[in-house]
Amino acid sequence: MWDGNFYEQGLCKQLGVLDTGGVVRIGCMHYNTTEELDQLFDLFDELL
Repeated sequence: MWDGNFYEQGLCKQLGVLDTGGVVRIGCMHYNTTEELDQLFDLFDELL
């Protein structure tokens, strides 16, 4: 999981997220377990 603007400063500026730290990018790959993804989705449920 990473945060920032990922060199998309124009888009982040249009979204108005530069002053709050940018966006979050989550990378899932074939080696991620279903348990890890369940934890991620549980966290989303808590945050949203």
